[in-house]
Amino acid sequence: MFAATKISSPLCLLLLCLTAQPTLARHRRKLHLRADPDSSIGDVVAPRNLSPFQVSIQNSHKKHKCSGAILSKDWIVTTAHCMKRAKVSNYSIVTGTQTLGAKDSRIGVYKIEYVIPHPHFDKPKKANDIALIRTHRSIEFNSLVKDIKCLGSPLPRDSLVMHTGWSWRKGVAEKEMRGVYHRVIPYGECLSYFESRVRNPIGPGHMCLNLPKDKDYCLKETGGLLVHKTKLAGLSSFGAPCANGEPVIATRISFYYDFIRTIMKGCVRCTHEYGFEARFFDL
Repeated sequence: MFAATKISSPLCLLLLCLTAQPTLARHRRKLHLRADPDSSIGDVVAPRNLSPFQVSIQNSHKKHKCSGAILSKDWIVTTAHCMKRAKVSNYSIVTGTQTLGAKDSRIGVYKIEYVIPHPHFDKPKKANDIALIRTHRSIEFNSLVKDIKCLGSPLPRDSLVMHTGWSWRKGVAEKEMRGVYHRVIPYGECLSYFESRVRNPIGPGHMCLNLPKDKDYCLKETGGLLVHKTKLAGLSSFGAPCANGEPVIATRISFYYDFIRTIMKGCVRCTHEYGFEARFFDL
C-alpha cells in the first residue's frame, strides 16, 4: 500500500503497469505501494483530481452518506445498501469534489429522479449490493467531473485496485478524499474469515480485498470506488467496522456488467420511483 518501504519485484511490476496508464498516471506515481501484508493501511489524502468520476451522495443536511461512480451523464452506480432506507427525494448527488463542503464553480449538485436497486439485493444476506441512480438532469462534465467505464471481466488474485472514498479516519482530514491500494485475495481465503459468522456470506458477486490491521482505520461508507487501471472494478460493500485484519468485501462490477448495461440502455425514462420499492428489471 502506501509507504516509503522497500517493495518486491512482482509488486514493482504491477505498480509500473498501473502507473503506465494514461488516465490518472501522474497521480499514481505519487502513491507508493506497501508490500508488507501485516503493515498498517497506508492510506493518504488523495492527490488533486485523482477520482473525477466519484460522487458524494448526501442527505438533506448535506451530510455525506456514501460514494458512487459516474457511468454516464445520466447514471450513477452505488451500493443498494446506500439507498435502502433513503427517501431519495431528500438526497442529492455532488460531483467534482474531493473536499466535502468545498466551493468551486465546477462542483455540481443534482437531484435523484429514481433509484433501481438489484431485484435480489440482500437475498441471500449481503448479496447483490448494487443500485443504479438516474439523475434528474444530465451531469455536466468538466475538468473535475468525468465518467468511468466498467470492468467487464473478473480480476485474478493479487491484482491491485485503488480504493478512494471519504470518512475513513476520525479527526484526520475527515472531509478529504483518501486513497489506498488493496490486493484482490482468492475466494477460499476470503470465505474462511466469514463462513462461521454470516450465513451465505460470500458469493460470485463479491470481490475480496486484503485489509491489514489498523486500529485507527474505520470505514464508515459504502460505495467507495475500486479502480483497476482505468476501469471501475468494484464498490466497497461490507466488512469489519474497523480494520482488524479481516478482508473488506466489495461488489464485483464485472458480475453485474449486464445488469448495468441493460438498465442504462433499456430504461432511459422509467416511471419515477422515489422510494426503495422500485419497479425492478429482473434479469
